Amino acid sequence: MRRRWTPAGLRGFADVAVPWIVGLFLVLVTLGEGEDGAPAGVVLLLLALAVVQAVALRWRRTHPIPVTAVALVGGLAVLAISPDSVMPVAGYFAVGALASVFPPRVSL
Repeated sequence: MRRRWTPAGLRGFADVAVPWIVGLFLVLVTLGEGEDGAPAGVVLLLLALAVVQAVALRWRRTHPIPVTAVALVGGLAVLAISPDSVMPVAGYFAVGALASVFPPRVSL
């Protein structure tokens, strides 16, 4: 018998998968910065910021405001340290979770 995904099952899967996927992506971007010649201290700081943003995404459904703050400040710090870096991916997921909970007037 084939198992069917329920909305609750998909939500639970996304709650676990999104932080891991975003964290892995951010760590790979950070390691790419290291290969491009960034100093070891900068790479360690970027790794710490990547982990903090990814871990914060785990609570994006239950605590959207603090998670959005952590993700956006962490993304801003990454962009300040490494301007050639990618856009703040964790911030996109955090803002999306914030917008899904609050009405547009509040979430904007």
